[in-house]
Amino acid sequence: SGINFLEALLPVSSGLYWYLTAYAGLFLMMPFLNAGLRQLDESAGVKIFWLLFLAFSVFDTVFKRFELNNGYAAFWLVVVYLLGGLVKKCHIGEKLKGWQAFLGIVLLTFIGWLWKAAGPRFTLFDVQVTKDLLVCYTSPTVLGASILYLISFAKLKLPHWAGRVIRFAAPRAFAAYLLNNQQFVWGFLYNRFVRLAGRPLPLMLAGVIGFSLAFF
Repeated sequence: SGINFLEALLPVSSGLYWYLTAYAGLFLMMPFLNAGLRQLDESAGVKIFWLLFLAFSVFDTVFKRFELNNGYAAFWLVVVYLLGGLVKKCHIGEKLKGWQAFLGIVLLTFIGWLWKAAGPRFTLFDVQVTKDLLVCYTSPTVLGASILYLISFAKLKLPHWAGRVIRFAAPRAFAAYLLNNQQFVWGFLYNRFVRLAGRPLPLMLAGVIGFSLAFF
C-alpha cells in the first residue's frame, strides 16, 4: 500500500528498523560525546568506564530501571559508544594477552548459556528475573565478551589484502542490514532458503555462506 512506501522512505519516523532509529539518536549525540571523551584524562576515563559498566549493565540487567529495553534503545548505543571510546583512549585491556581475552570470552559465554539452561526465575523489587537475564545485549556477560572481542581484534596484525577487504566491506555492512530488513525484500526472501535445512551439513553451510555473500 501507499503507507508502506511512505514508511520505507521515512524509516526513522515510522520506526521501520529499530537499529537505524536508535543509531539516528546516537548520531546526533556523537559531536558532544566526542568532545567529552577528548577532554577526559586517562584516570577519570577508567573510573567512568567502570561506572558505566556497573550502572547500565550490571545494575540494570537485574533491576531494569534505566529504560534500556534490553539494548534496543538509542541510550544503550550511547553507553556502548562511550565504552568503546574509553577502551581506546584509556588503553583498557591493552596488557591482556590473546589467550586471556579468549578465555574470558569462553567463560562469559558459558555463564550466559548456563543461566539460560538452568537459571532460576524469580521476582526482585517488582522485576521479573528470567532466563534471558544474562543473554540480552545489556547483560554483563554479553557486554563483557563484546569488550574482550573489541580488545582482541584491535590487536590483530592483518596482511594488506585483508585490510583492503575489510575497508571495502565495513561501510557496506550497514546497507546490507537495511536491505535485508526492508519489508519488501524481507517478504521476497521469506522461506526461500528453507530447503537448505534438509541438505547434508557441508552443503547447508556452503549454501548459507554462499547466499549470504551473494546477497552482500
